Amino acid sequence: MGQATTYRTCPRSGLQFEAQAEKLMIFNAVAGVLFLAFGGLLAIGVVLTRWPAVHWLEADTFYMVLTAHGLDMLIFWLIFFEIAILYFCASTLLRCRIATPRLAWLAFALMVIGSVGNNIVVFQGSSSVMMTSYVPMMASSWFYLTIILFAVGALIGCGVFFGTLVVARRDRTYEGSVPLVTMGAITAAIIAVFTLLSGAIILVPTWLMSIGLIKQVDPLAYRTIWWALGHSSQQINVAAHISVWYLVAAVVFGAKPMSERVSRTAFLLYILFLQLASAHHLLADPGLSTPWKIVNTSYFMYFAVLASMLHGLTVPGAMEVAQRQKGFTKGLFEWLRKAPWGNPTFSGMLLAYDWPGNVRELQNFCKSITIKEPEITNSVITQHLRNKINMQRNGGNDGMERFLAIPNIRESTAAFEREYLVHFLEENAWQVSKTAAAIGIERTTLYKKMKQLGIVPEEEL
Repeated sequence: MGQATTYRTCPRSGLQFEAQAEKLMIFNAVAGVLFLAFGGLLAIGVVLTRWPAVHWLEADTFYMVLTAHGLDMLIFWLIFFEIAILYFCASTLLRCRIATPRLAWLAFALMVIGSVGNNIVVFQGSSSVMMTSYVPMMASSWFYLTIILFAVGALIGCGVFFGTLVVARRDRTYEGSVPLVTMGAITAAIIAVFTLLSGAIILVPTWLMSIGLIKQVDPLAYRTIWWALGHSSQQINVAAHISVWYLVAAVVFGAKPMSERVSRTAFLLYILFLQLASAHHLLADPGLSTPWKIVNTSYFMYFAVLASMLHGLTVPGAMEVAQRQKGFTKGLFEWLRKAPWGNPTFSGMLLAYDWPGNVRELQNFCKSITIKEPEITNSVITQHLRNKINMQRNGGNDGMERFLAIPNIRESTAAFEREYLVHFLEENAWQVSKTAAAIGIERTTLYKKMKQLGIVPEEEL
């Protein structure tokens, strides 16, 4: 018998969130953002110290802060947030329960212990070896152990993600191939496994050296393998966030990639070549051969960059196609101007609604509500927003039901006339002369109509 699973339906997107998965997403995402914020604060100290006129921190303190800043910004925040994205792409997009929630919470606990513990060790002052922590420089043994704990937790999180994919396949929650967004998350997870195992391969021996169990770690091997961790941790972020781009395009615009096969191929190029491009961090390293550097930083890099170019053209292209299909076809950029800038998913702006216009239209929209409505409430604003969005999406033909619902022909005609005039006044920035010319009546006639219908000019608002 299958496990009882509880889902919550998001009222805005219609996506369904399984209870345990949603909690795990929230906890991991919040932890990531907290490390981003803390790392950002540390960046202020780095900047003010590098600024010659200020030179805020002494050398010892500067390198301590720089070490914590690098790990918080380039390892901890990124991987916490990517784990949240992995759970979303597996559980929510495939409408599947999270596999082994207890292991997922264990993974989160290990990541928190490792990341917080690492910051504590760094600020104790004995581990100012920067993020790269090149040997033979040595930090406290706890410095390496806490990073290892974090990596183990993240690897378990990746395992839970892959396990959830297996559950979804077994329960047949989707047909055919996994969705493109989920494939992007699979790409991120594969890169994450490579990244974290690379870190373990080099940091475990370094930890053993720090506690005296082995005598040395080869510095060249350390540098080469460490950058498979340091570089690739950023590429987990690249793959995961491009997946989010495709998701935003689908949810906000209803957009589909122009060629899903091309997009999937681009993700495959990431898997094959993105990590190999880490050699550009070692261009000046005398221990590595020139041919090795050339192959990795040119040909392999070209394939990785090609993948990013394909995504960079496909995502906005899909958005443009979706917008033009809705009728936003004037000029080259009406589709962009009419994008839902008020939707925080799309633009992070204040309004949470799918606002189909620019700032000027938003101002006019607010003014028109004050004209049309004797009392303004949340429900009134919501209804006006829905009407405007529907009119834009349906070519402006929506909303006749409101006028047909008024049984008195005079009142219905007045309501239509009122909305008609307000619409053209908004389009002409409330310039009465310009509006009158646009709709083919005299300026004085328009003033009389406005007075009869209770339309207040902009300057009197």
